Amino acid sequence: MQVDSTSYYNNFLQEGNQFLTKGAWKEALKRFKKALTQKETPEALEGIGNASWWLDDSKTAFAVRARAYKLYRQKGDRRGAARIATWLAWDYNAIRGELAVANGWIGRASRLLKGLALSPEHGWLAIREGATVLLSNSDTTTALKLAREAQKIGHSLKLIDLEIVGLSLRGLSLVSQGKVASGMKLLDEASAAVTGGETTDLLAISLSSCYLMFSCNRIRDFDRATQWCNRIKEFCKRYRIRPLFSLCRTQYADVLVWKGNWIEAENELKFAKEEMTIIRPGWLDETIVRLAELRRKQGRFDEAIKLFDEAKANPLSLVGLAQLNLDKDNPTVALNLVDRYLRHVPADNLTGRVAGLEIKIKVHLALGNLDEAKKTGKVLESITKKVSTFPLVGLNCYLQGLCLLAEKDYEKARISLEDAIYFYTRSGTPFEAAQARLNLAKSLFALSQLDTAEKEARAASEYFKNIGANFLSQQAALLLQDIVSKRSTSGNTKVRIGGLTKREVEVLRFIAEGLSNKEIATYLHLSQHTIHRHVANILTKLDLPSRAAAATFAARHQLL
Repeated sequence: MQVDSTSYYNNFLQEGNQFLTKGAWKEALKRFKKALTQKETPEALEGIGNASWWLDDSKTAFAVRARAYKLYRQKGDRRGAARIATWLAWDYNAIRGELAVANGWIGRASRLLKGLALSPEHGWLAIREGATVLLSNSDTTTALKLAREAQKIGHSLKLIDLEIVGLSLRGLSLVSQGKVASGMKLLDEASAAVTGGETTDLLAISLSSCYLMFSCNRIRDFDRATQWCNRIKEFCKRYRIRPLFSLCRTQYADVLVWKGNWIEAENELKFAKEEMTIIRPGWLDETIVRLAELRRKQGRFDEAIKLFDEAKANPLSLVGLAQLNLDKDNPTVALNLVDRYLRHVPADNLTGRVAGLEIKIKVHLALGNLDEAKKTGKVLESITKKVSTFPLVGLNCYLQGLCLLAEKDYEKARISLEDAIYFYTRSGTPFEAAQARLNLAKSLFALSQLDTAEKEARAASEYFKNIGANFLSQQAALLLQDIVSKRSTSGNTKVRIGGLTKREVEVLRFIAEGLSNKEIATYLHLSQHTIHRHVANILTKLDLPSRAAAATFAARHQLL
């Protein structure tokens, strides 16, 4: 008995959708292509687009989805056209990085669905729009509203996959607002649904996992982030989902940097960068900006600047460049950059503002604006009370310690910095703990607790050297030299030599140790012009012809 082409078409289409559900992308693609040979329909083209998307063939996915959209419109299927428009919106943002075009497709999908009975398409549009405004525009309020809408639609239509993704997006939105307890509770519930097998849609599982991972990194919950990154990697390998795997590598690398595993982090970022360049150029900035930050921490400033410039579309590049300019003693430039960042992060996106507020406090201290630094510190403290994870509590203690150092309240600074070390150590962030140790050594040095100061400075110096943080390693070494020098002369009667001031004696010691004016300025947090003036005064007062002669004088008078 002869079977007509319609029967063949229906069978191939049905089999294709079944293979899609199982994650058998290649088999699904074969079936949809066979269906297309029977007749060209938007459904067959949509199937080819979905299978191609999972197989990372974005060129084919874009082409067939555009054709499917046109055919759905021609047949008057507004729901089908809206479904394709929603996919195109996401792809233009994630794959091509064209946010304006993506927003255009979101608007088109919304208009097509207007007036139609409630459907899954309404819910998935809310998810995609909510994720876009949150991740691209930091708009937590709109994202939360859309997430609730998607969850409600999923519940109403008894679509558990949609409901759980809505729940996850709600959790991420709340966490971004600093409502960590409420947000993580929802994310844990969504995670339980995923691991318990309630969700079967692979897209829903992918999105829910992503939102949880993003949340962990935003509140610096690195232990939970590590666990979920490992679980997501296994999921990606099982179903051969390269985009999510590469994004996971980027997030995991962030955790590795915080944990002090810089070599492994660098490898993860390099692999992720290669993958993203090919399959998700729209997400590439996320990887590049993290690699740039790693280069900055390593003291490889020229490389960091180039990478930050590559990722300039990512707002976090402004934060990284601000810190880099602060490292290079350009606080005014740093202030402009961090203010630009904070202007574009809504006030209710608390976790998104933390990085900018941290840099702003340091910048104001470098500029001598202690009152502004303390004022900004109060804002960060209020966020810390809401988020209250160990890394953020540690950060708050650390920045309070820096403000107290600037006030010359060395005893209170010591307490704050010791607290910072405690919380950083509890959260497994050794780089931040070492930074706190370096500044703790400064407070102890000022308190003349030289033995303890030397111990803390040496620990920081060795850590920075071992991890490859060259810039901070040099700073720690300079402080250590100064502590050792003071210890060697602390038992002697202090004599004002040649009419030199205390600061001039300090500069003379650095000259004797072979430091340049720039290096001395960096250590003492003074301008090079001020150091140049001190050097000129030293040579004049001691009637010496050169820096070399000054170094010899310092050695003779046991100032080293």
